[in-house]
Amino acid sequence: MGQSATPDDLNAQRKSSAYERTVADFLRKEGGLFALLTDDQSFVKLFRSVLTGRLGFAADSTLLVMQEMDKLFKTIMDREADGCRTFVLIERLFRGRDMTPKVREIKTSFPRSPVLVLTTDVERNRIVYLHEVGADNFIAKPVSSDTLVEKTAFTPILFI
Repeated sequence: MGQSATPDDLNAQRKSSAYERTVADFLRKEGGLFALLTDDQSFVKLFRSVLTGRLGFAADSTLLVMQEMDKLFKTIMDREADGCRTFVLIERLFRGRDMTPKVREIKTSFPRSPVLVLTTDVERNRIVYLHEVGADNFIAKPVSSDTLVEKTAFTPILFI
């Protein structure tokens, strides 16, 4: 016989489902796109599995993985011109460079684009500074799929 779910289990399932709906609505209702600036293939694999497995979207139409800042800016600009939004996930340190100034540049140039910073450094002052320059949220890596969905949903993707 299987065990019945506890109230805590049911509450966690409801929250998870609400987070998934929020992210799915961004993709479906707003024609949203996730743009990742990262070399971290394990994170890319996790993100793809969340999009395809948990949310039921085709990763090739909802996710772009990039290694060049110019390409990221062009993608956001082109999508903005079409009335669509791009959700940016960017490494705090990319190829040895601090990307904090680029976070500020993205938010200044494209205020409608949510920016979530990926980092392994969770020093309080650094996180506060990232928010001050425009980061909407951050993820400390490594990250679970549940946390990835939750942090993405908590980033103000639908309220801009």
